[in-house]
Amino acid sequence: MKSLKTILIAVPVFLLQTACSEKFNIDRPSPVNLSITLEDPLRYDGQTDTYIVRREQPVSFVFNGDRVDNILFYSGELGYEYRYRHREIADEDAVITPVISFSTALVNPDANVGTDFRLLTSHNLGGYTDEAVMSADWEEAGDTDIRDGDKTTAEITQYWSPVSGISDAAPSGEDYSGYLGREYVNYAIVARSDEAEYNRLRLSSFVVSNEEMRDYSYTLDGVEVDARRTRTSRIFNALSFYGDNFAVVNDPTAACFALYIPEETTVSGVSGPVPNSGIYAWNLAEMGLKYGEGSGYPWVKTNCLGQTIRCTYNTEVFEPADLPMPDGTVLATPSDAMKKQPAESWAISRRHHVRQVEQDEVSAYIKIKSMSMVWNFSYSFAEKGKYKATFAVNNQNRNEGYENVYEFNIIVVD
Repeated sequence: MKSLKTILIAVPVFLLQTACSEKFNIDRPSPVNLSITLEDPLRYDGQTDTYIVRREQPVSFVFNGDRVDNILFYSGELGYEYRYRHREIADEDAVITPVISFSTALVNPDANVGTDFRLLTSHNLGGYTDEAVMSADWEEAGDTDIRDGDKTTAEITQYWSPVSGISDAAPSGEDYSGYLGREYVNYAIVARSDEAEYNRLRLSSFVVSNEEMRDYSYTLDGVEVDARRTRTSRIFNALSFYGDNFAVVNDPTAACFALYIPEETTVSGVSGPVPNSGIYAWNLAEMGLKYGEGSGYPWVKTNCLGQTIRCTYNTEVFEPADLPMPDGTVLATPSDAMKKQPAESWAISRRHHVRQVEQDEVSAYIKIKSMSMVWNFSYSFAEKGKYKATFAVNNQNRNEGYENVYEFNIIVVD
């Protein structure tokens, strides 16, 4: 049986590494001396260097040569491709469909009180400060607003498309090339009411995903077989307002939101801006505020309005309690006059890249350094398609290493 060509990657050995190896008596790793063969396929096509195997039947690989430290296997199937093992941002030619959904309800609704609930996006927010929000360019998310005029307590789920805007169903068949040609994006959920105590927006979920279509189709014996599949990468997996350190962050954690209160707002029927009371606002932290510093339990903290922040609860435009006043006094509840003032606040998300995806994973850790040598391995492919199965084999110590990559072109048939 033929043994596939190997790609030899010699990790450079630097003088400092060599000195460290000698000082701490660390054995230098040896180059990888191993060959891999695929045993007993249905057939082998020498012209295309492709093995034909059956779906859900074990495919046997045999290792010959010297003992090695680590053997990792990537099947080449959806989510297990060697080439994407470090990829976090897909190329512009990747077939990506963004899917953004959110669920909202109203607290203390009143159909006679004017409100605006809008979704905005920005591709140039320069940081998490009020000044950065004011200087950023914010784009309206289409002609339809959040809740589309519904002023009831009912929970409504809507979808946003960068092409068609907000709708009640997930969009399909749209051309996202213009949007995917950009880089980072932030979302802002703007809640405004003519009278602060009424029509307070509640956000119970905000989910952002990228669906990537990959093509494993093939032609065999003149027959074309369609094997396109889609992988979903969750970016905002659930509604949570903090990163691992309870701050607004940009690393791949759950969705993070922070509070921005503009100085001015609008009122229905009034031309021009009016002062924003800023008393009723999203139950969130101000920009960049951290939680838990100097306390034993990081969930319970308050923001500038005296609101208690809860990291895994629904958030809403909240009636403040223990409201600090400029003269140093604290109000247990807002006065009736305060409740009638106009209020506007923004919930601003952390940013993410528009083509952000999850890294592909290892299909099998066949051998790690602490194990005895493994001389054979079997794997069953679950679905038909054309794959590039890959073995990453290496010898290493803490300073240096050698790696060989072995690739097999495989067509899986029924």
